[in-house]
Amino acid sequence: MKRYKTLIFDLGNVLIDFSPYSIVSSYTNDVQIIQTLVREIFLKQEWLDLDQGIMTFEEAKQRILERLDDSLHGLALDILDTWYDHLTERPYFPDLLKELKAIGYRLVLFSNAALCFNDYQDRIQALKYFDYKIISAELKLSKPDAEFYRVACEMLEIDPKSAFFIDDSMANVQAAQAFGIDAFWYNGNFDRLVDYFAKINIF
Repeated sequence: MKRYKTLIFDLGNVLIDFSPYSIVSSYTNDVQIIQTLVREIFLKQEWLDLDQGIMTFEEAKQRILERLDDSLHGLALDILDTWYDHLTERPYFPDLLKELKAIGYRLVLFSNAALCFNDYQDRIQALKYFDYKIISAELKLSKPDAEFYRVACEMLEIDPKSAFFIDDSMANVQAAQAFGIDAFWYNGNFDRLVDYFAKINIF
């Protein structure tokens, strides 16, 4: 008998690459501009608030533009409106998820993501295998807050003891473990993940 019934995956830097520097580099080759826009768009409070669902996209745009020189407004707006066009899906995961789905696991996404997730999720092949997708902006809670795990599990009637969680953030992994969910820190090594799945009899 399988120990786990539900497998929970993170999105960014697990199923897809999420690198603000790479994203902004798709728009300009100017290193100084890249560093400025990475910092002001992706590494400030607005990005966290969008993920938390407590700020509108228009409010975030306005605050970001207020910090930037006028000469960067056009480029910044272009990035804000189209950044997810430059996300790259990681290979191997669609086939793995297809196999896990065929075995009978319930597949769930736990992602810190803004509401614009709904604009790009259909482009990510791996997501078609998921039964449920829990997005922080919709929950108005984000990982690694313990409430995120509690509310998400209650919503989907997930028994923590029958779930297994994969995330690239050690803080998120430890928070899941503290809640009672077994978890694996994914460092980008796909073979290591598959080997661990075999070790704990996921397949």
